[in-house]
Amino acid sequence: MAISRKKIKAFIRKAQAPHIIPGIHNYCDRWCERCAFQMRCNVGIAEAERATKSTGDMEADMEAAMKEVAENFEMTMEMIKMDAERLNIDLNAIEEDEEVNRSFEERQKREEEFLDQSPLKTLAHDYGMKVHDWIKSESEIFKGKGEELSSHLLMGISSEEEAMRVVNEMKDAIETIQWFELFIEVKFSRALSGLFDVIEGEDDDEAQSDHNGSAKIALIAVDRSMSAWEIMMKHFPDKADDMLDFVALLSRIKSAGNESFPIAMKFIRPGFDEPGK
Repeated sequence: MAISRKKIKAFIRKAQAPHIIPGIHNYCDRWCERCAFQMRCNVGIAEAERATKSTGDMEADMEAAMKEVAENFEMTMEMIKMDAERLNIDLNAIEEDEEVNRSFEERQKREEEFLDQSPLKTLAHDYGMKVHDWIKSESEIFKGKGEELSSHLLMGISSEEEAMRVVNEMKDAIETIQWFELFIEVKFSRALSGLFDVIEGEDDDEAQSDHNGSAKIALIAVDRSMSAWEIMMKHFPDKADDMLDFVALLSRIKSAGNESFPIAMKFIRPGFDEPGK
């Protein structure tokens, strides 16, 4: 069933409400439940609404999520058609233009090659895969730490308050590492795609360019991951060598990121970098 234009206009009005911070979701860490701006962000609000609709049935929730994705895609396509009509653009003519299609395909191939040859993307990808595999293979260390804390509590070596502090600290650290393990590559890939636009002469390399915003949040994720690994080393000293390897890899990613995007940290992220918001 086609999305009505009345529904689309209502969606646009909602998205442009005065309390919404435009574009904030493009340069965040996507950790909505931890974000102070969740209810001032269209994506954050959608995530909150999705959470309230959750039935607890994974299959049913997945079906509802896929339905929502399909509806959003249909709505996006309809909005493109509305803009094309407003600007008097014939989308069918563009689709049928073989030269335009060939040019687009050639450009897409050049962009893919640019990303595939990027040492930054390779480092970020390697980090994500290695961390994922390591956490999966070392899951028993967390069980062992829990048993150790319980033993100390029973023997009176540590208080319940201290035990909970350690548990919460470790939990936050591992959640941070897992949240960003793949995020770093995704955001740097987006940043590199934007940098390719600059190389192609399609965009300017200004501080407020999208690629610098994407690179900034990726660099922030790198820093937060490094801090989390330092906390993990404190609690798992026998695994320090493995963890130091991850910190060293993150350090290389950070250096490569700063080299590729030297002015990224000057980017002002909507909401997050604006005092008073």
